Amino acid sequence: MISKNGEGLPLYTFDRSRLECAGECQRKYYWAYGFLSIGITKVRDLQPYWPFITGRYIHEGIEGVILGKNAKEAAELAAKQYYAEYWPVVSDPEIQPELMAKLQFELNQEIDLV
Repeated sequence: MISKNGEGLPLYTFDRSRLECAGECQRKYYWAYGFLSIGITKVRDLQPYWPFITGRYIHEGIEGVILGKNAKEAAELAAKQYYAEYWPVVSDPEIQPELMAKLQFELNQEIDLV
């Protein structure tokens, strides 16, 4: 599954993280970015992408309001669901303590946004 441009030719994309990875280790670059043009990474190596996740819960709260719930009630329900789903993820004992503290702080900020 190689990315292609408008003319059907292979499209090679580069950004800073790809270039730094390639400079560090060619094999690491291949597995992180080159394999099937998308690369593979362990799920544990990926950090949560907060904007996408938070948007999902904001939309759940909005849906609750549209379905007739009180706005405060809908927001609190969405925030509780967010916390219940992602607190165990950011509190995994296999995560390094510094990273765990950072992720928990970020999660609390995102829940406040919801």
